[in-house]
Amino acid sequence: MQQQSKKTVLVYVFNGFADWEGSYVSAELNQTDAFAVRTVAPDRAPKRSMGGIAVAPDYALDDAPGEFAALLLIGGNAWLDPASGIDAVVPLVRRARAQGALVGGICNAATFLAEHGSEPMRRSWRATR
Repeated sequence: MQQQSKKTVLVYVFNGFADWEGSYVSAELNQTDAFAVRTVAPDRAPKRSMGGIAVAPDYALDDAPGEFAALLLIGGNAWLDPASGIDAVVPLVRRARAQGALVGGICNAATFLAEHGSEPMRRSWRATR
């Protein structure tokens, strides 16, 4: 029997990310034979969460895999601050959409997606305002 390869789910991390927001979905996905959860960040330097947890990213934005099944943007205050450099993730979001990958945002990241051209998110976000 041929073993099916796992689909990659990328979780975007940055200094100040809300570590608890992606924990349940990441744990559930990573326990299956279908998915492999990996982190991507602006660069390869370790990132520290709001809770003080240090994460060594699997990928930087410039070496993220060409294909992946999903991109998860978890919360943090940086999503609300354009000066934080958080906009650097926009090309990865656009690439995910172009290849048909699922793109999800939690908390402030959902607001970011709505404000940066994600039509399904804009409709949802407007309905909750």
